[in-house]
Amino acid sequence: MAQNLTTRAARLRSSMICLVWLAAASAPTLAQQSRSLKPPSPREDPSAPVVMTVLVMVVLVVATLFVTVFPTKRGHQD
Repeated sequence: MAQNLTTRAARLRSSMICLVWLAAASAPTLAQQSRSLKPPSPREDPSAPVVMTVLVMVVLVVATLFVTVFPTKRGHQD
């Protein structure tokens, strides 16, 4: 009789462990279904100021051309 109770208790314990694991595994799925996923709404004015962008581009291009015009200081023996 004691052997029968021990076997039943072991089965009950393993069944409870399986149920807990199933509940833990299904929790993320249930959480995702409860919230509707929407993309974020854009800000009112996401564009950058055009004049400042063009000015920075012109300055960078002029600086690059200015540096490339300089001759190198290396001689023929380097």
